[in-house]
Amino acid sequence: MASVRKAFLNQLRPHDPAPEELYVDWLSALGLDDVKQVIVNCITGADVSTQVLVTGQRGSGKSTELRRAVDALRAASCFVSLQSGEFVEELGGDIAASDIVYFAAQQLVSDLQKNGLTSAGGAAWEGFWSEIKKKATSLGVEVKGPGGVGFGLSLKDNPGLRRELRQLFGQHQSQFLRVVNEEIVLPAMKALKEHGTERIVMIVDGLGDVPLRSAGDPVHPERTNHEQIFVDNGDLLAGFACDVVYTFPVELAYQSVRLGNGSRGEVLELGVIPLSRRDGSPTAGADSMRAILERRATSVGGTIGELVVAADVDRLVALSGGHLRTVFELLQTAIHRAGPTGEGTLDSAAVDRAIRLRADALNKTLLDTHRAALDHVRQHRTPPPDDLRRAFNELLQSQHVLAYYDVGGTWFAPHPLTDPAVLA
Repeated sequence: MASVRKAFLNQLRPHDPAPEELYVDWLSALGLDDVKQVIVNCITGADVSTQVLVTGQRGSGKSTELRRAVDALRAASCFVSLQSGEFVEELGGDIAASDIVYFAAQQLVSDLQKNGLTSAGGAAWEGFWSEIKKKATSLGVEVKGPGGVGFGLSLKDNPGLRRELRQLFGQHQSQFLRVVNEEIVLPAMKALKEHGTERIVMIVDGLGDVPLRSAGDPVHPERTNHEQIFVDNGDLLAGFACDVVYTFPVELAYQSVRLGNGSRGEVLELGVIPLSRRDGSPTAGADSMRAILERRATSVGGTIGELVVAADVDRLVALSGGHLRTVFELLQTAIHRAGPTGEGTLDSAAVDRAIRLRADALNKTLLDTHRAALDHVRQHRTPPPDDLRRAFNELLQSQHVLAYYDVGGTWFAPHPLTDPAVLA
């Protein structure tokens, strides 16, 4: 059993999308909108290129659903380029809309070349990068183009240089999009159609993880970097001559802002697994979470009942609020406390310790405004008044508040671990 527990621990990777063999389709099981299928329908049902925006809290399964959408799109004769969003961490969260466009284009060029379209790009593409190289060289920066987009060094530790390069590209972003569309996207689309591929789809994941911060606007000091990227510069993100799917930060879905996708596509929300309805009546969500844990246990030759006492599984599921990442992280912490090489089921004391540690971590970061926002959400299942909206947005980002979605729309609840009774 010792080796099974350790193997099970290694299947609890809360930040990694679930591979096909571990996937459990809880959306279909609960009769909710199938986000991955809606993405496919939006794209394959349109006569012109469209844009789809997808949001949901970190750890709710967006990346997992997007990877299933990739498979479904490819089955529907689409060429799919998936940018997983590693550049968000690479740039230290200092992201502008132009960065998203450049890294998405970089991924597309790379994917086209890997699929034998090595002639991607023409004279204008070569000329663009020749000009950029000259200017970047004066800053002491190696540029990868034209075969790839980007820079030959890490910019995370060079904030001054980062600003200079962003200014340089900012002067050429409209030209960049035009060249990408005319010399990369459209020629590739023509070549792919000759082999039965109908559309090019670019998917950019990871954008929901862009840290929330002030945009530094002296006129509107309340404006955030998220609004600057997805509202002010939405037209830039929508500028590709192919279908595009972007993830975006969760709090923007619940603000009175117009995302900059205009009328080009749909905004989709992936809620947390609902363990109950907004009226408090139970759903089959807990069964779906147990099925997810069972799938991981059986993949390493055990069962969840052999690894964790049934009552502890029920408690972990209930206190996660249906948030997948929470239940994985709680189990990881419990196994770390009990020891990954231990035998038999996890000691309930280790499970209790994991729960108390996470509850303490959530509660000790709360300010008075956060507690007031939580009280409103607890009573009304809705966002609080405007004077508490910033606190509410921060709680959404940190998963102190969980967002659920049903046929009536979105509703909210405090994370169960924010209840002081857990620590009593």
